[in-house]
Amino acid sequence: MVECFRFSCSLVVAFAFSLLLPNPQSLQAQSLPVFPGAKGYGSDTVAGSGRHLSSPSTTVYRVTNLNDTGGGSLRACATASGPRVCIFETSGRIHLSTDIKIRQPYLTIAGQTAPSPGIMITGASIRVESHNVLIQHLEIRPGDGSGSNPESRDGITVGINSSSTRAYKVFLDHLSISWGIDENTSTYHESTHDVTYSHCIISEALNNSIHPEGKHGAGMLLGDFTTNISVHRCLLAHNNDRNIRIKPGVNVEFVSNVVYNWGPSRSNVLNFSDNGDVGAPVMLNMLGNIYLMGNDSVYQAPIYGTDLVRETRVYAKDNIGPTRPTNSGSEWLIASIPESPYRSLNSVVSPKVTHLAPEEGYEYVLSSAGSRPADRNDVDRRVVNDVKNGTGRTPDCISGCTRNVGGWPSRAAIRRSLTLPSNINGDSDGDGYTNLEEWLHQYAREVELGGTSEPTNTPTSTPTRTPTKTATNTPTRTATSTPTRTSSATPTRTSTFTPTKTGTSAPTNTATRTPTSTATRTNTPTNQASSTNTPVNTPTQTTAPTPTQVVIPPTSTPTNTPIVPSPTPTKEPRVYRKWRCEAEGGKWKKGACYTVRQRSSATPTKIRTVENLMKICRRSTKRKGARYRAFLKRHSVNEKMCSIVQAPAWKARYSAS
Repeated sequence: MVECFRFSCSLVVAFAFSLLLPNPQSLQAQSLPVFPGAKGYGSDTVAGSGRHLSSPSTTVYRVTNLNDTGGGSLRACATASGPRVCIFETSGRIHLSTDIKIRQPYLTIAGQTAPSPGIMITGASIRVESHNVLIQHLEIRPGDGSGSNPESRDGITVGINSSSTRAYKVFLDHLSISWGIDENTSTYHESTHDVTYSHCIISEALNNSIHPEGKHGAGMLLGDFTTNISVHRCLLAHNNDRNIRIKPGVNVEFVSNVVYNWGPSRSNVLNFSDNGDVGAPVMLNMLGNIYLMGNDSVYQAPIYGTDLVRETRVYAKDNIGPTRPTNSGSEWLIASIPESPYRSLNSVVSPKVTHLAPEEGYEYVLSSAGSRPADRNDVDRRVVNDVKNGTGRTPDCISGCTRNVGGWPSRAAIRRSLTLPSNINGDSDGDGYTNLEEWLHQYAREVELGGTSEPTNTPTSTPTRTPTKTATNTPTRTATSTPTRTSSATPTRTSTFTPTKTGTSAPTNTATRTPTSTATRTNTPTNQASSTNTPVNTPTQTTAPTPTQVVIPPTSTPTNTPIVPSPTPTKEPRVYRKWRCEAEGGKWKKGACYTVRQRSSATPTKIRTVENLMKICRRSTKRKGARYRAFLKRHSVNEKMCSIVQAPAWKARYSAS
């Protein structure tokens, strides 16, 4: 009896313990990327799918109106609890009076389900203050009208000022974020980690607007101690400042992005520093990015760092910018940071994203980023064309000032009912994704189809700069719907890299596209938990718009089109070339730069760039006599150098921060 009793007890304990453990199928489902092809930190989020449960389960909320609050609103879904998915049965503009704060985990906001022209959010921010969140295919444009506090009116932020609640496993995909008053987007607080920005257009932060600090048009801020951040395949354009700004204690991979028309200050590019004496290093992988000068840009190296903690490390590879116009020569021409100890020859962040060759990345990002690349809205289309043609300025307002964005765009409110697949929590094909997720993936493919399939990183010729703009890129377009988000397209580019910037050129291969995102699934939903909210004040709309769509040529079967990343600057003065040679650890002799062996890390090379000289000379003017000469000597600078860099012509070209 005793033995039998012991055996029975062990069975009961084993059975009870098994109930606490997820089954192997659940573990496999949790290890999948949030959608096929998702890359970067946080890509393993389960979002609102419910796949983390032993028996997957989620609730579907239907957004049926454009109200700020109440039943059928986006806010009602975003602020609910439990695994949930927001789908849209209307398009149009949702104007917020206060921020939407996502404080409950396991959420998917699927903007791709909205009928054309999609959903645009204005007036306030979306604040992600929880974990396992996926937000896709939305326009978020706060603007300078009524809404939330302008001092913190971002487009979207990730983080919360709390040690008990954390924001992590957040994936932001195919978003169009613009017209922020503070930053367009930011992360903050040390508990925030594993965040990805993928295929986003982050543009036109309003600079001289209603922010209480005055000029404050900033693109992206990665706040102190936010870790494991991926920013890849994004376009940052017409943001005066913070392209991007990295605070102390951050580790980030910045991969295959295009940055255009930063502001006229030295710190307006990718900059990082410890000027607040936080004492924490920055870890940065910067791979395959392109920085293109615009009408507001100053000629400078895209990576700028000052007051660095000695443990800070940067790994740079295959980047293009004003100081490195082709993908050849020293990788460190792209950076204005001392060689030792900050420059690394290997990754300093665990890489999650593979970078593209610069010319492949340029075309891919311009065709594939934004909320709806196949159904691109007027704002995104204008910004992309500015990048291609070298036009446009950083804006100050929506309308009513000299530098405006042309007023609020129209977003038609079009209603459409959606039929969910049967057994939304099931997995009919056994691939780990639920039937509801695969239904959402199909909608995502529909709004992304016009974008170029991501190319593989095939060897290419060394790009060169050509001053003439004679490109007529008219490839044959054979867009076919593919079942998965990733593609095996492997274009072999042998062209030189020169993006056309004529100001008058118009993109070729234009076509009128009538969006037909009306997924024809007739499966009757069963066991479906959905919101029964009744639409309130549903906007009326009589006809659907037929926007003129610019179809951007794919990278497959390209012609040999010359592309130039930025206007060719005038030849640098000889004295500047000498100082840059010395900054790179070289030796200047008879008008030429000769490489020398790397100097010992114990005696790092002092960099005397024009910008640093201007800063030193400006500070020296506060001293007189012997103190003035001693100050210059201490910084290895003489009066002749100061007289050169303080000349009006030099000041106009090289502005110091």
